[in-house]
Amino acid sequence: MKAKRLQDSTIVPARAPRARLRGRLRGRARPGPGAAFCGFCLREVCSALTKLVTAAVILAAGLMLLLQDGTLSLARIAPEVSRLVAGRLGADDVRVGDMSLTLGAGEGPAGLTLSNVRIGGLAGGGTLEVPRMATGFSMADSLRGRIRPRTLDLDGIGLKLRRGADGALHLVAADGAAPVRIWPPAGSGGGDMQAFLRAVSGGALGGGRGGSGAGGPLMLDALEQVRFGQVALRFEDARTGARWRADDAGARLLRDGDFLSGSVNAVLRRAGAAPVPVLASVSRNTRIGRTRYQLRFENARPADLAGQVAVLDWLSVIDAPVSGALAAEVADDGTLLSLAGRLQMGQGAVTPLPGRRFGFDGAGAYFTWDPDRSAFDVTRLRLDTAYGALTARGTVLVERSAAGGVASLTGQLALSDLTLAANPGRDAPLRFTAGEALARVTLDPFRIELGRLAVRGDAGSAEVSGKIAALPDRWQLALDASAEGLEIGQVLAGWPETALRNVRRFVSNRVSEGRVRRLDAFLRADGGRPEVGLDLAFDGGRARLVDGMPPLVGAAGRAQLVGDRFDLVLEQGRSGPGAGAGLDLAGSRFAIADVRQDPPLGRATVTGRGGIPQMLALIDNPPLRLLSRAGLDAGLARGRVAARAVLDIPLIDGLRADDIGIGATATLTDVASDTLARGRPLRADRLTLTADRETLRVEGPVTVSGVPVQAAFRRDLGPDAGPAEVRGTLDVTAETAAGLGIPLPPGTLGGRGAGSFVLTLPTDRAPVFQADVALGGLSLAIPALGWRKAAASDGRLTLRGALSDPPRVDRIALSGPGLTLEGSLDLAAGRLAGASLDRLRLGGWLDAPVRWRAGGDVAIRGGRIDLRRGLPATAAAGGGGRIALDGTEVVIADRIRLTGLSGTLAPGAAGADRFRARVNGAAPVSGVIADDGQIYLQSDEGGGGAVLAAAGLNRNVQGGTLRVTVAPGEGGPLTGGFSMQDARLVNAPVMAQMLSGLSVIGLAERLAGPGILFRDAQGRFAIDRGRVHVRDARAVGASLGVTVDGVYDTNADALDLGGVVSPVYMLNGMVQRLAGIGALLGGRPGEGLLGANFRVTGRAAAPQVSVNPLSLLTPGATRGLFQSRSRAAPGG
Repeated sequence: MKAKRLQDSTIVPARAPRARLRGRLRGRARPGPGAAFCGFCLREVCSALTKLVTAAVILAAGLMLLLQDGTLSLARIAPEVSRLVAGRLGADDVRVGDMSLTLGAGEGPAGLTLSNVRIGGLAGGGTLEVPRMATGFSMADSLRGRIRPRTLDLDGIGLKLRRGADGALHLVAADGAAPVRIWPPAGSGGGDMQAFLRAVSGGALGGGRGGSGAGGPLMLDALEQVRFGQVALRFEDARTGARWRADDAGARLLRDGDFLSGSVNAVLRRAGAAPVPVLASVSRNTRIGRTRYQLRFENARPADLAGQVAVLDWLSVIDAPVSGALAAEVADDGTLLSLAGRLQMGQGAVTPLPGRRFGFDGAGAYFTWDPDRSAFDVTRLRLDTAYGALTARGTVLVERSAAGGVASLTGQLALSDLTLAANPGRDAPLRFTAGEALARVTLDPFRIELGRLAVRGDAGSAEVSGKIAALPDRWQLALDASAEGLEIGQVLAGWPETALRNVRRFVSNRVSEGRVRRLDAFLRADGGRPEVGLDLAFDGGRARLVDGMPPLVGAAGRAQLVGDRFDLVLEQGRSGPGAGAGLDLAGSRFAIADVRQDPPLGRATVTGRGGIPQMLALIDNPPLRLLSRAGLDAGLARGRVAARAVLDIPLIDGLRADDIGIGATATLTDVASDTLARGRPLRADRLTLTADRETLRVEGPVTVSGVPVQAAFRRDLGPDAGPAEVRGTLDVTAETAAGLGIPLPPGTLGGRGAGSFVLTLPTDRAPVFQADVALGGLSLAIPALGWRKAAASDGRLTLRGALSDPPRVDRIALSGPGLTLEGSLDLAAGRLAGASLDRLRLGGWLDAPVRWRAGGDVAIRGGRIDLRRGLPATAAAGGGGRIALDGTEVVIADRIRLTGLSGTLAPGAAGADRFRARVNGAAPVSGVIADDGQIYLQSDEGGGGAVLAAAGLNRNVQGGTLRVTVAPGEGGPLTGGFSMQDARLVNAPVMAQMLSGLSVIGLAERLAGPGILFRDAQGRFAIDRGRVHVRDARAVGASLGVTVDGVYDTNADALDLGGVVSPVYMLNGMVQRLAGIGALLGGRPGEGLLGANFRVTGRAAAPQVSVNPLSLLTPGATRGLFQSRSRAAPGG
């Protein structure tokens, strides 16, 4: 982009009443050689022009009519004029390319223009080339011999300015010419420039060498303006190394009475830099001897200004585009009388050393320089940075070094506005409306000493002090700050984004309100990790630690940052609006162990007090949702809570529940719930709650419907977690069972036992329970089974089921003395409606699956009833109800069993309900149970012998009908009686031996044939541990009568029987039936007048039979004297 030239009107030199200088400059001090050369050039050029004008006037009269106010070309006389001027100037070579004369109309000035003028071999050396030279003069004065040019224009001239390492400024006006010093070295004043201006005003524009006439001293006294156009300006600065050029510069030299002024308008350019438009002016009051300099520029660099103006050399540490204006006044002796300026900088940085940079967005200053005080008076200072902006005014004292440069700046400023930039996303920045600052800036080495920066505003106040130094490899900082009464938003606005970035972002995102009562902070940095400290007190805070949870409101407390650790202690505060509002959170803490960790990990230790529903609602907010994940709600309990939760919270955006580490404990007091125990009132004086990311637990002593229970609730919270569980223990008593609504008949339970339970709480179905009771210390009775356990004996009860509607007991297991059962219970209308037992083992006599229904009905499918030890009367009675049997086995002795027993046992049914079975799986029998519990068995008609054979008692009996009566016992022998009618004894070796012993040959032969018929047989028996005891047994028929007593040991298959055999019983037995003397002569029933004693012993397969024939000769009453009795039967 083409740089814009600054308008001359921007600098207006001071003016005085217009007057002509007529020799007032005579007698002034003689200028130096540089000034003399410049004056000589101007003077001699004007002198040459005067001579040219004189020569031209001679020709003018004759040519006026031809010219008629036009332009006359003098190209033909240009060579003559060139020789004339060369001789007059003492130059070796003067060449004029073209000459033209313009005659003004009327009183208008005439003009002479020279083109392509080249003057070589000037005094002092060098060649001056001027593409165009022009002057204006009065034609009338010229004809009268008074040649007085008024203007002089020089176009296309080339000038060079050179600034030496010592600060001296030299001008080179001609190629090869010696440079002319127009400004002295640094520290030597401005005398050279003043001499130059005096030479120009006095010598070139006011007089000079003596003489009169056309070249006399009055030749230039009418000259008012010298203009330079299209100047090719080159500027070289040895101090800064800068090389500038201006290809179309313009300059003007004006005289107005005692005032001499000049101006330069140029666009300076150099490689790698933006164009710099410059407008400079200088004006001199010759009467009072003062010179005023003015400079306006745009888009310069501060270092360029610092290199040209000594009191501004502190600008060398700034790198930014700068625009502005400077105005200075200098006495003739070079003394700087005043300096005023305006500087406006764009985006840049303070860069005291390579790599040490502090950026800003813009800066501006209006100032004046007081040389007597060596101070800048700053009327307005404005600084804008990414962190904020300030406006100030005040005084800056300048301390110079021994070399004359600026060593340090000490400023005392009054701040009228200090604004710290707003945190992104916030509306208002932090603004202070008044303050003061006292600081000192040392340039080499660069150091800022901030004695005090204090600011005040409506919201509060702040103060900063400390030091900042730039070292070659690092910044060195030591800053202390304090503040009072600031809003948290204002603190964040003053918190640099790069300082503890993660912590700042967390506070910015989580804290929305609050006021800082007092803040003290420090920052230390020296190349390593910065050391930061913070201590603040706050109140009125509002923060949201976790998205989705209620905010913390009314917060007040303290916070500290020491080293890498940040701690915040909450002295007061509560949970805010929303679910869980109203919990008192005073005493809570928040800490970040390492603020430099990325991302930092915060630990919130929350202590809360309030109502249980509020606390439960709080932890059920997202992202935790501890209750919802446990299938619970906040209204499940009432009471008070004191909680302590530790939350490990990574300071990241988009926080999720899985990101948060949870460890919580709480004490619940005065707890009441009507829902936890499924409609039963639950109360607790004190419970303990613990929770982490995986598990939620509540435990302690409670009462359920007044029943004391030690319970623990547990809910796993992982993604694959199962349902919640309640585990507990309780004392088991009749009162406990009644309080828990367990239906037990009166007298069932007594004493005290210990129980435990597990209650599982699925979210999609009814709760599932399992209970275990140690029965030691409990007395337990089951009347339906005739079973009772004393309190001193041990046992165990296990229940498993569901708290559905109605409740279910899917599994019951009970073990105790003489009883083992497994199965399920049926509950209806809060009562026990029945039981389905997969296995019931009772008293050693029952081992079978049993189904029982309320009212006493019992069904037994399969299983076994063992009567070898007897049958308890209560069992035989069936508890008063009907007993349905299906495929049950009844063990009478080791080798005598009733198999496949099916039917119904109904006491009092008078035979209406019978059961059927088979003896050892062979001979069928049927039976009933009488009111007194006696069991009546009967074979099929004619099947009595088969029953005896199946039972292994006698395989030699055929036909007959067998009837057996079994009386229940109380754990002793199984006793009863039997009868059998119309049975025939065949192939009976034992009987045959007995009859052979009696020489009853006919009867023995009949045994081998059709057998002996017994019309009636009966007796009593007792079965005890596999031994069948027979007592008072008899069998009678027409041919024979037999009585038997003794034992058949089925375990050893051994016999020990004895009795009486009475042949021809039809006649022989008639005596026994005679009244009065029958028992004396005939003996017992089944015996006769004549009968022989016998004895059968040994193994049943080969018994030993002995008969006493002599006993036939004894009557019945004395026959027993010869009989060897077997052992007495059990039971008498």
